[in-house]
Amino acid sequence: MSRTEMIRTHAVRMIASDGFEGMSLRALASACGLQPGSIYTHYRSKQQLLVEVVVEYLEDLLQNWRLRKRGMRSPIRQLQVFIGAYVEFQSARRDEQRILQWDLRSLDPAARQRVEMLMDEYRSELIALLQSGQSKGLLVIEDIATAARLFVGLMINMCIQGEQSGVDSRNLIA
Repeated sequence: MSRTEMIRTHAVRMIASDGFEGMSLRALASACGLQPGSIYTHYRSKQQLLVEVVVEYLEDLLQNWRLRKRGMRSPIRQLQVFIGAYVEFQSARRDEQRILQWDLRSLDPAARQRVEMLMDEYRSELIALLQSGQSKGLLVIEDIATAARLFVGLMINMCIQGEQSGVDSRNLIA
């Protein structure tokens, strides 16, 4: 593991545990066995670190879904796989999901806009498959955009509830 990866790994754990505002670069450097100033060799700021963590998580989530949907024709099957892929991905990267949920408020406006664009892109994938299901007469949805927001919210809540109750979220969709 490179030093940058080590810093990122410790940062993700610390931010997920204490929140972005609760993590100091001094404490991060200490956890990594580094001098406080040496963090700046790898990251210009604490903000840059947060942005990279959240953006990478969302880009990986999108890529994961796009790889899984290849060759799938049935909108119903796509919806099942979309939900399953999200839950599996989130289960594997809980700390980053927690950071996304709780620390968006700490992003500067430009970074928040970038993150919101990625979140909209992910939701657009869901909207497209819901529209496909509707056009094939398999789904009846009055407001697809709202339904997509609700689906994403339910998936997030399902994973949070599973984690809080000690249930592996992947078992909730079996």
